[in-house]
Amino acid sequence: MLSSNEKIYKCPLCGHRFEKGEIPCSACPLHSGCDIIWCPRCNYQFPDESKIASLFRKIFGLSKKKRR
Repeated sequence: MLSSNEKIYKCPLCGHRFEKGEIPCSACPLHSGCDIIWCPRCNYQFPDESKIASLFRKIFGLSKKKRR
């Protein structure tokens, strides 16, 4: 269930939207310091966006869509 206070992620492979809290990473020994996001639908793993990239995206109003 998606709540309003959690960050919503979108899997770049399958497009599924989910919260990071839905991910069962508690069994992994690196779960407290890991920035890898795991899609619960397709099991694709991808890195979380860095704080610097997020800041530039907000400042310049850039979207995550690829531009040609």
